[in-house]
Amino acid sequence: MIDESKILMLFMVGITVGLLTSSRPAVRIRSGIFPKYLWIVMSISSILMIYTISVGNLAVFNILNVLIGLCTGGIMATFLINSQNAISSQDRTVLSGLIQLGRYFGATVGVTVFTGMLPEVSMINNINQFVGAFALLVVLSISGLVNELI
Repeated sequence: MIDESKILMLFMVGITVGLLTSSRPAVRIRSGIFPKYLWIVMSISSILMIYTISVGNLAVFNILNVLIGLCTGGIMATFLINSQNAISSQDRTVLSGLIQLGRYFGATVGVTVFTGMLPEVSMINNINQFVGAFALLVVLSISGLVNELI
């Protein structure tokens, strides 16, 4: 049986570190090239993750999970900084509250669904059955990259 909480924990550690380390480069690099590189790395990592699932290499799977988390955190940091710079200083507290609400809501629903309900309902009990879920991640990553490039 797979311990889904460790998989989610590695992803969340990657997001946290990505947010903390990407905020300074996002401020210095005023262009949109930084998030594009992050989208590209995340898309490639997602495709490699599907390959590692089919091979059954859990160590590389966990490393790619952290890398995807780092890229996601970096993208979140650039969007957060750009949205804060786009509004007046009086409205920043409202924006910050809405961002925190979205994070907490997403974390609550995501943890419940991905670590509790999804494995139980879908009867995921080995690593090969995660291919469909991570194929969806690849599609979302590539669509985000296309959206960023347009």
